[in-house]
Amino acid sequence: MANAARRQSPDAGQVAVRQLFIVLYRFPWLFGLWAAMLIGTALVIQYGFGYPPCELCHWQRYPYYALVALTPVLLLARDGRGDTARLRDAFLLAAAIAFLASGAIGVYHTGVEHHWWAGPSQCTGALILPDDPEAALKALAAKPVVRCDQPALRILGLSMAAWNALVGISAGLAALLALLVGPRMRG
Repeated sequence: MANAARRQSPDAGQVAVRQLFIVLYRFPWLFGLWAAMLIGTALVIQYGFGYPPCELCHWQRYPYYALVALTPVLLLARDGRGDTARLRDAFLLAAAIAFLASGAIGVYHTGVEHHWWAGPSQCTGALILPDDPEAALKALAAKPVVRCDQPALRILGLSMAAWNALVGISAGLAALLALLVGPRMRG
């Protein structure tokens, strides 16, 4: 009888996962904070450590910028009755889309780095410069080309694009699960 009761009660891992999705559902602004922390990390790596981003690195940031911009709307807006359920659900959907989009761009960028497929011509193709050496130097000085197919930094063996793919897809799925499962787990 004790074994039957033990099998029916959730273990600590199940309780922790349940609580995580309840927290993420009740406090969706955490996804905006997460996006802001990712942007902050990228900016510290860029300006603090001198690793300029390539074109695809910038593309990966755009969904996070949008989510960070939406976060104050979530925190300040209320509908006529003070109910934020629809707004919370819309924000969780936006968070899922933003994180999954950035993660997908990270997957694409990782493929470009590994030469699985071609990347944008402005950062992976042959560099076309003017024939005049002075004009070529001026062109390079005006806007240095940061190649998308050569990772500038690897952390624990993964490029920043690969890390963004992992984090973006994981956070996107977490937002989606919070949206789909969170309301049902409150009981």
